[in-house]
Amino acid sequence: GSKDLNGDGLDGNDLFYIPRNSSEILIGTISSGQFVPATKIGTTYNDLEAFIQNNDYLNTHRGQIAERNGSSAPWTYYLDLHLSQQIPDLWGLGAFQVYLDISNVLNLINPNWGQVYYMSSDTYNIVSYQGKITYQGRANTPVYSFSKPSNNLPWTYNDLSSRWQMQVGARYAF
Repeated sequence: GSKDLNGDGLDGNDLFYIPRNSSEILIGTISSGQFVPATKIGTTYNDLEAFIQNNDYLNTHRGQIAERNGSSAPWTYYLDLHLSQQIPDLWGLGAFQVYLDISNVLNLINPNWGQVYYMSSDTYNIVSYQGKITYQGRANTPVYSFSKPSNNLPWTYNDLSSRWQMQVGARYAF
């Protein structure tokens, strides 16, 4: 396909070469066979550089091709609690049980704990391949675009799943 850098016939599965500096990557578009540098905030090399610096894996593997699954979202530490008490059937009315369920107890203890992150489709495309051009005498130089995520991370915080929840209830059995 037209977005297939390594020529294997598939788009979007090519591993990313992590540039050492701005001389190793072109961020922009191609117009009439010429490189047009990106100038908008969220698309420039400086934005890509900030993104790379914000990710331990990318920052420590500059000048290398990223390994498949080399970086992943942070671990999620999640703890649920269920407490229940059986009330004896003293008068022949049946058995009662009262209970308390707390989902994500860690977040109840500390709002910075129990946070859940996700990555859309379990993958993240750092850059979008735009095509190849001859640039400063180098044939087949790839050009990429970059859209900086709002949190400058490849994963997203899931606000609803990161909240603690509590449920109190009672059960009755004959």
